[in-house]
Amino acid sequence: ITKVNHIRKEHPALQDTWNIHFTRTDNESLMSYIKLTKDKSNIVWCVVNFDTDDRQSGFVEVPKALLGVSGTVNLKVTDLLTGQVYHWFNDWNYVELNPDRRQAPIFKVEVNNRR
Repeated sequence: ITKVNHIRKEHPALQDTWNIHFTRTDNESLMSYIKLTKDKSNIVWCVVNFDTDDRQSGFVEVPKALLGVSGTVNLKVTDLLTGQVYHWFNDWNYVELNPDRRQAPIFKVEVNNRR
């Protein structure tokens, strides 16, 4: 909880209630949403596993219009809880969440090809 509170304080996108945008997944056990500042200088993406017993995996869709992405997707996605860095280059990207390890990553998103 302490780490999550620290992340919330460091990221302005997490300090507003009215900036949540749900994104599509191909697995109904996963919920995906983005919170971002108006100027898109801070983007946080969370994916939550509703299944507390089993590992769930699937694809999440990059909302290109919301993020201002033109052409091919090119995102650097950093898990703020673990420090792991991913590079997403597709319109739909794979996630796998194991409740034994973690229910929900908190990703910081950097867009490398904004309009």
